[in-house]
Formats: sequence, C-alpha cells, structure tokens
Amino acid sequence: MRFFIALFFVSCDDDNDGVKAPIDIPTPVKDVEFPFASFDGSKIPVIGPIDLNFDADQYLKDNVPLATIDNVKSAKLKDFIVELEDSSFKGDLTAIRDAEVYLKATNPDHEEIKVAWVIGNTNGEKIEFEVDDSIELLPYFKAEDQYLYLRNIVGGDGSLTTFTVKLTPKWEMSFGV
Repeated sequence: MRFFIALFFVSCDDDNDGVKAPIDIPTPVKDVEFPFASFDGSKIPVIGPIDLNFDADQYLKDNVPLATIDNVKSAKLKDFIVELEDSSFKGDLTAIRDAEVYLKATNPDHEEIKVAWVIGNTNGEKIEFEVDDSIELLPYFKAEDQYLYLRNIVGGDGSLTTFTVKLTPKWEMSFGV
C-alpha cells in the first residue's frame, strides 16, 4: 500500500484580503467660505468647524473592492493643501502667514488634535501645510462626523475679504486581515 502526502503552505500578508495597501484617500472640501480681515502680525483665533462630510466606511465600500473600515489597521494624514478659489474684495492667501490645522470627531467624541501647520506662508494661491504623519487617526474615521479647524492664525499681508477656498486633506489608510 502506498501513501501520497501533499503539504501546502499558504503565506499571509497585509494585502491577502485583496485590498491594495496602503491607499491614499483625498477628501476635498470645496467652496469653503470665510470672512477674513487681517494686517501683518494680527491674530485670528479660529476658523471652523469645517465639516469633512466624509463617511470612510462608505467610501471604502464604493471605491476599494473588499474593503471596509473594519479591516483598516491605520489611518494617517499624508498631505494638507488649501487652494484659493475666489476672493471677494482684496487679498489672497498671503494674508495667512502661520496657521495650525486641528481634527475633531463626534459620535463618538474624540478630542481635537493638531495634525498640520504652516509657518511663514508667502504663496497667494495655495498653502501646503506640514503634516504630522505619525499620528494615528483611525478612531476619528470610525466616528460619524469629522471636522477641521484652522487655529492660531497669524496674518501676513493685509486683507479684507471673504475667501472661498478648497481644502484637500489626503489620508493614507493601511489594511490588515
């Protein structure tokens, strides 16, 4: 009598579930309007809340086959850009010299956390913020609502206007089985 024994080995890795990992998810918020009056060195305490209006789980179901928020193991901010769409009177984005960006989530509540900043902006059309890509933000995306705040704004060039801007945070999500 002969026996034939076959052994099969299967390896597992982060994208064994069919999800390409990691992926970048832009969440642009267009037509954000805010009145703005500044002079060089003036301090503006806060602009916001700005609703991200982003359902991470639904986005993943619609755009990433086999992915849900339940198999995301990490979410971090990768980029944050503010682009000028319109200025109602006088001024451009050089009116914002320094600023910090905070993220807050509700339902359930997560405290406001600083995720990005700019120091010494001189670009009138677009502000590219430095980001802290070491902060784990997954709990914020498991919450129902996410909001951005611009805080600790220091005025640059003088401005008296209503800005219409597009905010583009880009998040990196990594998956696991």
